[in-house]
Amino acid sequence: MQGKGGACATPALRHCAVQGVAADGMGQKRKAADLLDWLGIRDPPDWLLSRWLGAGIGCILILAALILFPFAILAAVLVVYATASLALSGLGDGPNLGAGALIAAILGAPFLIWATMIKQRALGFQKEGHITDRISKAVEMLGAEKTVKLRGNDEDDNDITIEETRPNIEVRIGGILSLERIAQDSCAYDKGRDHVRVMEILCAYVRENSRANSLASTPTPFVPKKPRLDIQKAVDAIKRRSAAQLQIETVAEYRLDLRETDLDGCDLSKGSFVGAIFWRSRLESTNFTKTDLTAARFQGCLLNFTLFEETLLRGTNLDFAILSETGFGYFARAKLDSLFVEPGIFTEPRFWLRGWAFPLSEPARSAGWGRR
Repeated sequence: MQGKGGACATPALRHCAVQGVAADGMGQKRKAADLLDWLGIRDPPDWLLSRWLGAGIGCILILAALILFPFAILAAVLVVYATASLALSGLGDGPNLGAGALIAAILGAPFLIWATMIKQRALGFQKEGHITDRISKAVEMLGAEKTVKLRGNDEDDNDITIEETRPNIEVRIGGILSLERIAQDSCAYDKGRDHVRVMEILCAYVRENSRANSLASTPTPFVPKKPRLDIQKAVDAIKRRSAAQLQIETVAEYRLDLRETDLDGCDLSKGSFVGAIFWRSRLESTNFTKTDLTAARFQGCLLNFTLFEETLLRGTNLDFAILSETGFGYFARAKLDSLFVEPGIFTEPRFWLRGWAFPLSEPARSAGWGRR
């Protein structure tokens, strides 16, 4: 056991994320993303390298253009003069079309190159605008609402119609799935430049629409709560991230931020939440089965009946987690390497480890952690 989670959370996060990506790459056959990938050109050149070489080549091209262009004009004038002289004197067969075409190609080459560069840049701007429009429309869908008419009674017990505004769950789910597709396309075609910002949007949506207003335990008899459908879909989009998406997050040192959220009853199983932040969140009966929670932070979370079966908890921080006297934490076959635990609001907590035993600090042991 170690005393604090901040000392080794980041190294554990990087190590395990890279391990997970490598394992996924070894277990699955890689598919070509496009024609260039199929031809073996997997990454575009990095033009930031050897900038002096690029500047030198540019100077050479400019000098060549400045020297050749006047000569091309002079050659064109001479060819036209010679061709016209031969045609007027009757000694030639007429205009030399081959020479004229060659001269025209030489004269038009710089303009053709310049036009191609302008079109390529315009295509890039159109692509950027298209991606921005897709993100904007998806975000607008996340805020969709609908008006529902309800029948009620006024003070005199007369029938009236009441209009109530509610979240339009169907449209919001469409926005969530659109954002998931944008993140996937970004990793496939744009080196994941928009992936992190999409994850930030989804996490912000969960935080704002499922906020944990209280950390009080649900009174007995305990009945698991079912999350709102759009919240579960947002969590599903987050946990379905591919190995390439996880690698992008590792390089960017990005952590999922789900602090102070109400995820009671949510299914987060078989996902990767490496380094995720769950500070002071409600996680009653939340399912983390077969989930990678390496270096995740659960400080001050409510963990009644939370399921951690076969969960990877390497370097996970559970400082000051909350369990009521009737709450159970299920840790069957979980990997509990370097677990961080400080005494929280425990009242006879009972953790079902089913044969697991792991080193405990004195505060954790006195708080009731261990094999029962």
